[in-house]
Amino acid sequence: MKKGFIAALLLLALIPCAAGAVGIGVNAFGGANFPVFMENAKPGPVYGIRIPVRLIPMITLEPYFSTSSLGDVSEDFPGLGTQTRDGGIYSAYGVNAALTAGGTGFRIFPYAGIGAGKYEQTGVTNLTGTAADAGLGFDFGLLPSMSLDIRGEFDALLTGGTTRKFASATAGLTYRLPLP
Repeated sequence: MKKGFIAALLLLALIPCAAGAVGIGVNAFGGANFPVFMENAKPGPVYGIRIPVRLIPMITLEPYFSTSSLGDVSEDFPGLGTQTRDGGIYSAYGVNAALTAGGTGFRIFPYAGIGAGKYEQTGVTNLTGTAADAGLGFDFGLLPSMSLDIRGEFDALLTGGTTRKFASATAGLTYRLPLP
């Protein structure tokens, strides 16, 4: 299923190019990821890549991949002393849809997305399921083909019985590819 989903995302990114899309770019980002209501992990770094495809001036679709290595937690156990638990790794891929407002120098965009995610933690069964995200982003034009992207995002890994939630703050650089 993963290979088919990735192939569909790549096809989705290429279709607008053939149809005369307004723009396509590459965004590399990094920041901090904060587990929400999780006592077995601390904040850690998050990084990834997005491929923004602007279909029309106000609508952008962006296939993405992100991964976060959460911080370890030390706990005191009676009779065992202090034990350190692995914070785990959260990875997700999918597609976001953004509604963009603003001009070439500054844009603001609420967005939401869906995909697949996996949370791996030593000593605990790996969780896989639907990854959902929503957030608000700001885009500052630096050069005609480059911009700074700042976002606040809420992510959730939805499984049959357990949900893992994260909040993140990221910054990234977007390079817009010249289209013929």
